[in-house]
Amino acid sequence: MKVGNTAEIDAGNLALLNAPDLATREFGRWMITDHGQLGDALNALAQKLGVQLPASRDAQHQSELQNLASQSGSGFSQAYNRQQVTDHAATIQLLQQEVGSGQNPAVVSFAQQALPLLQAHSQAAQGLAAGGGTAGAAGQPGGTAPPPAGGAPIATTMPAATPAGPPSLNAQDKQFLQQAASAGLTEVAAGKLAAGQSGNQAVAEFGQWMAADHTAMNNTLSSIAARDGVQLPTSPDATQQAELSSLQSLTDGDFFRTYVSNQVTDHTQVLMQFVAEAQKGQDPTVVAYAKDAIPALAQHLQGALDLQQDQLGITSSASVSLLSDLAGTPGGASASGSATNPASGGTSTVAGSGQQTPSVSAGTTMGSGQPPPPPAMALAPS
Repeated sequence: MKVGNTAEIDAGNLALLNAPDLATREFGRWMITDHGQLGDALNALAQKLGVQLPASRDAQHQSELQNLASQSGSGFSQAYNRQQVTDHAATIQLLQQEVGSGQNPAVVSFAQQALPLLQAHSQAAQGLAAGGGTAGAAGQPGGTAPPPAGGAPIATTMPAATPAGPPSLNAQDKQFLQQAASAGLTEVAAGKLAAGQSGNQAVAEFGQWMAADHTAMNNTLSSIAARDGVQLPTSPDATQQAELSSLQSLTDGDFFRTYVSNQVTDHTQVLMQFVAEAQKGQDPTVVAYAKDAIPALAQHLQGALDLQQDQLGITSSASVSLLSDLAGTPGGASASGSATNPASGGTSTVAGSGQQTPSVSAGTTMGSGQPPPPPAMALAPS
């Protein structure tokens, strides 16, 4: 699991660098974000159990990454997308075996909670591998199926509830939880609408990503709220519902332009709310949730900006220092999560983290031995 997870991050960085089509690049960014978070949870679990994880790639994953690094143009996208289908099928089988026959409750819980995200990845990869979004997974018109509902995501940072009863939150912390829940519900609903669109595979791909990630974040939020006795909204507010209703009435180009514009605006607003809570919140659990979610939200915003630039005919993505800082990337990396070309002998930066991954070139051993990046989203307790 550890080896394959880290290889997913490396392959995602290669996709950001080498894929000529926006849909594959968006998928690569999604994989970097989610597998960074899963890797952090896996590292924390292994440390807790005293298990030594592999510090380098096995021969199979080295060969796969070296093959990808040698590809270019449409050949790269085809090879990457096919490999994503194969690799995610193998990982899902591994997780299902652990759920069915595992003995350690913590490991079984990790597998149960990781499965929904991996299944969403697999469905999206199948849509990409089919090509063009014309023959979707699970019969969806957009070439991609909506992500499964999923269970609660995996715990890494959330402290356990105190036996004395739910803590008392101040007004700011309560308001943040309620605003974040409402925004998250909107993101899931809008993402599912986008995932069902057939005319723009990159937008459909992005919609799947949003639905999957915000479902996981909403599950975490619900766990925190239950601990604190906070009543969360069960539907978007009136303004958000009007936005969704407007989207439902649009088709094709009008839908894509409006959805992407909304995503840029909404994620900018939500990101600033999370930053404010991280800086000014009082409850340690709520503040930790906000901090852990910021890198993923920054990647969501950058992905939306990439889509908007593509619609405007802008081919180069300018570095945005604010997003770079929020995503935790080193000063020399761009906010888009791009990095030096692995084939050039440099290192690639994992989007949304400060982790650097090794060069991917023929004859090079691809194993940093470094821990995965910090969690892209706060994860719920097992």
